[in-house]
Amino acid sequence: MSDKRIFVCTDYDGMYSPFWSVLGPCQGGIQRFMDDPESFDLVCYTGGSDIGPELYGHQNLGSGTNSSRDKQERMIFEVAAKYNIPQTGICRGAQLISSLSGGTMVQDLRQDHGGHRHPTQALDLEEDFIASSAHHQMIVPGRGAEVYAWATQRIEAQDCVYDGDLPDSVFDDEGVRVTEAIYIPQTRCFGVQYHPEWMPKDCTAAQWYLGKIRELLWGEQVEETISVGESE
Repeated sequence: MSDKRIFVCTDYDGMYSPFWSVLGPCQGGIQRFMDDPESFDLVCYTGGSDIGPELYGHQNLGSGTNSSRDKQERMIFEVAAKYNIPQTGICRGAQLISSLSGGTMVQDLRQDHGGHRHPTQALDLEEDFIASSAHHQMIVPGRGAEVYAWATQRIEAQDCVYDGDLPDSVFDDEGVRVTEAIYIPQTRCFGVQYHPEWMPKDCTAAQWYLGKIRELLWGEQVEETISVGESE
């Protein structure tokens, strides 16, 4: 196991820490982090309720939020950013780090995007991989953010509940491209909207995500070991 020390915020179902532990020993406890943030090499945010639209300056158009959790995790994010600690998130966690780094959100995808597995395209993979998804919302990247993966199937703008006009950045020639992974260099953040912790640890969705943490956030050289054709 790596000697990297990992802080996991709000591991409510006990599935996240075992998943991230392949990168290093995981610990929870907000006070532990606040007492010595610089002792951690990665801060991780989990899934759960929708983030409050006030975090990204929009009206609430139906998001089911948890304001106390938003407040707590915003505090952690700001401390981690102050000390230049890399941060990652899954589902809600990815939405949180994106929104606190200048992004916004589509608050509902009317095509019932979540609740199943779907093909996903990654920036650096030739073939699609299967991702397990639960999100009914979508990250809209802010300035400086880079989309690293997206759902293979496009959707229509009319199926996106968004406060205002959708930015041109979410469109390509086929329609609206649903963000599945995002990298934000200026805040050292990388996150995925799908749920790799629900899938086998050796599948492409999980291995690609963990590899990107090592590569993008820790600057490690990651060997290409992903086989997209495996059973997922």
